[in-house]
Amino acid sequence: MEPEDGHFGTVGGLSKLLNLIDFERDSLFGACQDLDMTHHWMQSTVLLASGVLTTLASFRPLSRPGGVGDCFVLARKAFETMVNIGVICALGDSASRRMERHAVQKRYRDLQRHNDFLAEYLGHSAFSFGVPTDDDVAAALLEFTGRKGREITQWTNETVEQRLEHIKKAFGHATYSSFRVPLWSIYRVSSEVLHGTLYGLSFEAGWMASGPIRSAELALLELLQMLLVQLASCTCGTVECIRKAGGLPLLNLREETIRRAKEVTGSRNPAQ
Repeated sequence: MEPEDGHFGTVGGLSKLLNLIDFERDSLFGACQDLDMTHHWMQSTVLLASGVLTTLASFRPLSRPGGVGDCFVLARKAFETMVNIGVICALGDSASRRMERHAVQKRYRDLQRHNDFLAEYLGHSAFSFGVPTDDDVAAALLEFTGRKGREITQWTNETVEQRLEHIKKAFGHATYSSFRVPLWSIYRVSSEVLHGTLYGLSFEAGWMASGPIRSAELALLELLQMLLVQLASCTCGTVECIRKAGGLPLLNLREETIRRAKEVTGSRNPAQ
């Protein structure tokens, strides 16, 4: 029996879920607008959220059978950024300032590598590099250099699961759950797509999908809708992190997100 248009597995259902993503974008933008910007973590949150807003806007033109792989890659980018926002909201200025120091020293290293490239391949360099004279840059370089002199490339040495524990501790299980399911459904598949594996290709082509597969096109449609539901979930969780950390009202966002998602999915859990 074919599902009615507007339900999971239909073009109408896809349209409703894209509207849900637009709703989540507006909610994220509104939460950032409501912050009073009196703390460093708020400024970092708004900067990171601006990237998420841009990424979420890309799903509408890409939500077609040939764009599934790209959607998973973009979802991974959005998910990673939203987890970082959640951690910064949970830990405050200590986390946001560490991320800022990571960016400062990484930019310095980029300039140094560019200079080395010019010297090696063109026979001249653009700058004269030595020990940085700026104390903040020097301290950031020291902080992100390992004992063997190698660069520490990540802003935090914690895994995604460990970062999610900070969100759980600060904001409760419901907000944490908004990220936990997407961790599996977005992170795992997108990693395979990014690394160009046969498993990743099988998702891009619609060869692998849960339940009975009537066609590759239908399988891709269902994958897209599952992805959008999970993306809406972690965006909702991110907005909750921002609002809870900033002492702002939640505005029944979770209830509205669930209601809109269930209009499409009904009793079915598309993550399974």
